[in-house]
Amino acid sequence: MAKNKNKPEIDKVCAYCELALPLQDRDFMLCSKRGVVSAGHHCRYFSYDPLKRVPMPRKNISADLTLPELP
Repeated sequence: MAKNKNKPEIDKVCAYCELALPLQDRDFMLCSKRGVVSAGHHCRYFSYDPLKRVPMPRKNISADLTLPELP
């Protein structure tokens, strides 16, 4: 079976699963299928929730960079 080349590879962990809810310390999740598990746990019931993914922070552009002046 060919992989979809448009989708990036995601980690199939409970931290990104729609069946799991984070507990107070965020190191453990409350899974509706497995109970209390670690955030890095994975199982066959994994269902990706894109809203749980935290995007990478943007890189700051240095103020020292200046664009060349146009004639």
